[in-house]
Amino acid sequence: MRLKKCLISCLYSILCLCLLSCSANNRNIDSKESVFDTIVLNTHTICISPITELEYNEIRNSYKIDYDTTPIIKTNGVLALPLAKNKKVILKDSLSNTDFVEQVTYEYIGFIKEVDLYIVSAQFYETGEILLINYKTGLKTKMWSIPKLSPDRKHLVAWSGILDYDLMPNGIQMWSVQKNGELKLEWEYTQNEWEPYDVKWANNYSINVIKIIPDFLSSSKKDEKEYIKLWHC
Repeated sequence: MRLKKCLISCLYSILCLCLLSCSANNRNIDSKESVFDTIVLNTHTICISPITELEYNEIRNSYKIDYDTTPIIKTNGVLALPLAKNKKVILKDSLSNTDFVEQVTYEYIGFIKEVDLYIVSAQFYETGEILLINYKTGLKTKMWSIPKLSPDRKHLVAWSGILDYDLMPNGIQMWSVQKNGELKLEWEYTQNEWEPYDVKWANNYSINVIKIIPDFLSSSKKDEKEYIKLWHC
């Protein structure tokens, strides 16, 4: 009889441990979202999960980092950006307001003080890009759009949403901020089925994205809006 009670007690303990383990696993799955797709981009495995509009809007004002928009005046088509150690970066407009394909016009956007980066827009004849210029070194990095800085200041995300214009990219870029201040492209996620309409940081490790399926690709023949989350698996 005593042995029987011991066996029952052991079985009960094992059952409890199993239930606790299952519960913990379920919580772990929930915390990592329900993954519906994974992609490998430049050796990085990226998980993608659907989210609701409510989940997207819950972080509307979270992790907002403003950049300094104190104007730097362009004189006679020349934009001079002061650097450390009394140096400068000079950006000069060329053939602006003409029909020449070599034309370029620069516009100062602002300064991200957390990572010492100037933001400059470069507008060409048929395309455009964003330049991030390091205040300490003058190093220029080209991006698809004005990026958003992660809460921990270690990453920048940029995106471009235009499917029906082959001269411009369509997708998302993820950059890392190196210890020396340089920017490293970690991955690019290009798309030919939908456009990123807006991207924002959900936390240090994941981004929320509004994706638009344009009318010429959607089954309804109307623009369709969906919400997804991307993070490093």
